[in-house]
Amino acid sequence: MLENNGTCQTLCTTSVPAEDAKFINDRIREDYALNWLIDGLPAAEMKVDTRTNELFFDMGFNLGNDEAPHDQFPALNNHYEIVLRFVLTSWKHGMIPKFVISKIPYTNPK
Repeated sequence: MLENNGTCQTLCTTSVPAEDAKFINDRIREDYALNWLIDGLPAAEMKVDTRTNELFFDMGFNLGNDEAPHDQFPALNNHYEIVLRFVLTSWKHGMIPKFVISKIPYTNPK
């Protein structure tokens, strides 16, 4: 727990053995995803359909990125921007509130 408010502060450091790094990189290349529940609600990643250019929510989010410029050495997503949206949804008895939780994963090279 941070004593003071702060953004992107290093809390600890570690090194990953080569065998473990290979395992993680293989999972990134296989498009492994993480699934979070935030306050009991599933989180999703906003993506764009490359054929239609439509925005959609994909459940979970990628463990890392293996697309250019990371095609040779995949990047592990180690930071997450969390966006909460409040949406009113119609229901047979009226309107009910619903939260849409999305994450924007990214790699911080620090």
